[in-house]
Amino acid sequence: MSIKTFQDLIEEVHEKGICQMCGGCTSFCSANFEEVIAFRDQYSPPVYVNKDQCQECSICYYICPQTHVLDNELNAAYGFTGYDSMPIGNYKAIYSCQATDEEFLRYGTDGGVVNSIINYMIEKKLIDGAIVAKTNAPFSREANFADSKYDLIKTSGAKLDVSPHLDEIQRYSTYTHSIQKLNHYKFKKLAVVGTP
Repeated sequence: MSIKTFQDLIEEVHEKGICQMCGGCTSFCSANFEEVIAFRDQYSPPVYVNKDQCQECSICYYICPQTHVLDNELNAAYGFTGYDSMPIGNYKAIYSCQATDEEFLRYGTDGGVVNSIINYMIEKKLIDGAIVAKTNAPFSREANFADSKYDLIKTSGAKLDVSPHLDEIQRYSTYTHSIQKLNHYKFKKLAVVGTP
């Protein structure tokens, strides 16, 4: 297999108009300390910012859900055999739930369950916080860090738009062990709410 770079991602994903703008490529970039790739605006795919510093490691390409490079490995790891036999994917159980907290019920979507679970994990110190979507204006969303019930209530509700959540993770965590010192926030456990 040949080395794939961000340029390949541009040609095979961005130029075809299938980029989901999840931010996976920018977050997992092994040269993110050099800001090789970044979002220039909320409604366009990431671009090269400092192309000369690209390490051509292929991580951005492999992590992109539109390249499907890791599909076979992920399907095997999670026991997914195909949509013919598993039309809604692989699952252990399906539940109908709602939050017991009145505020999460009032401001949440579909019963406020996700924010209720995130809040529980924050209160029990199972996570340091969560990357969630925040509404700035109609059809304008951005990733936001929440580490309290107040933050979760502020960001409650359905967000049916693009929000590059994974791009936000790089502000709070570093995936390359050699640059752990860049994690100024010292967060080790983050939840991410969304579907990249």
